[in-house]
Amino acid sequence: MDKERSHRELAKSWPFETHRDFEKRMRDVASQWFKRKGYETQKRGYILAKYDDWHRNIISQDVVDYIKLERNKRANNRKGFPLHQYIHHGLSSQAMLFNLIGPLISTGNQDLSPLMAKSKKQWIRTKAKPSKVPDALIRELSAKANALIEDRIRPEHVKPPPKNPSFNYIENVFTKCRGRYFYFMAKYASPEPNSISPSFEVGFARLEFIGDDQFDLAYFRHTGKWWRIFSELTVDEALNFVGDGGHFTP
Repeated sequence: MDKERSHRELAKSWPFETHRDFEKRMRDVASQWFKRKGYETQKRGYILAKYDDWHRNIISQDVVDYIKLERNKRANNRKGFPLHQYIHHGLSSQAMLFNLIGPLISTGNQDLSPLMAKSKKQWIRTKAKPSKVPDALIRELSAKANALIEDRIRPEHVKPPPKNPSFNYIENVFTKCRGRYFYFMAKYASPEPNSISPSFEVGFARLEFIGDDQFDLAYFRHTGKWWRIFSELTVDEALNFVGDGGHFTP
């Protein structure tokens, strides 16, 4: 016990900013930037109102012009220049990359060594996370999530079985809770004769309870790992993102 207390005391004296505090500061900076520019945003001020406003998340107009020009060139040559689905988000990593490196490339100076020399790895302390979702909150979340499934997700993605199925298809969509995690799951039928099992389950959205009635939201990547893209959401905010589909599509 004494050892545990000493660890906590040491943690309190850690001189660096926690990940959550740093992320909050970045959201505040993005919100203030959009507000000063007079840009319309979503309820959370660090997200631009529409995806088509992505260019407002790029500081330099020269970089915006370069991106548009390159996208047109590649489209004419049947090549892609994809913009991330959340590039209009103030904390978008793609927008950040455009803002950092874009001015070097758009001006013809492709020497990135000064930027690389400044790059250093930093360790950021994270706060301990709750072990489970409180009972009252999980009841609220379950009720709203199941309503979302019934009203929107299941009608859109669960169809009658094909007459002669040869590929996997979705049989059902449901939720489950484990510890501090709440999952949206899809059950697939696997009709092929050589299938290991007649069905299997895959998660497509995960809410992680972080305390203060808030959740981080992640999607399941093709790499087999969960990837967080939104933080500190209320139940309603998280479910709105899941209902919109995109990365959270079964």
